Amino acid sequence: MKWSLFFKFIFGTLWIAGISSGLALLWQYAAADGKAASAPVHWPLANKIPLSKDRATLLMTLHPHCPCSRATL
Repeated sequence: MKWSLFFKFIFGTLWIAGISSGLALLWQYAAADGKAASAPVHWPLANKIPLSKDRATLLMTLHPHCPCSRATL
């Protein structure tokens, strides 16, 4: 009877340690910074959208089924 309780305690301790370690790794991964992006330096020459010389040119990519797209427009 004592050995059974001992093995249950060891198994429970290892199980809790494993779950805690897994959650800690997931939390660390979720909080990690992503890869930094950089904008292109030059406007693509083969683009059909003209680049404005006197003001900023804004490009938006919208998904047709996303409710945020309609709200944005």
